[in-house]
Amino acid sequence: MSFLKNLFKKPISIKDEFFGNMVFIEVKEKHGNSYFECRRDFSPSQQEIEIGIDGDINGVTQYQKVFFKEIESNYSEISQSIIPLIENQLRNWKPDFEIKNFQNEFHPCHLILPNCKQQPVIWQITFTSKHDENHVFEASITDYTATKMFIDG
Repeated sequence: MSFLKNLFKKPISIKDEFFGNMVFIEVKEKHGNSYFECRRDFSPSQQEIEIGIDGDINGVTQYQKVFFKEIESNYSEISQSIIPLIENQLRNWKPDFEIKNFQNEFHPCHLILPNCKQQPVIWQITFTSKHDENHVFEASITDYTATKMFIDG
């Protein structure tokens, strides 16, 4: 019965001055973290990006907003750390694969921000690519350095 009750429950939306319109997704603690979903302009790509932000009904924190700005500011450094991880993965299928211009070849589409309480901050960013439209490339980042790459599709 609670499944049906939650299925038809109206989502809670809030308007944040930085992230804009956000929808709160409540998750029971034993199943994970509650979070917000939103879309926002991402200056490095000059396009909107979908964002999942860990949080509670009270909204996101100032530190999460600051960290998002730091991601934008450090995007070049972050991208450089992602390149070898993608190249290593794709060379399993295409031995001579090389990224020539990361920003033209890979487009950020989704970003997951944690609560940012623990240091270092571990977060994820997902890309689509003109190299393979059937797969997405998800990088796990520690502060501003990519540590893992997952290819899904």
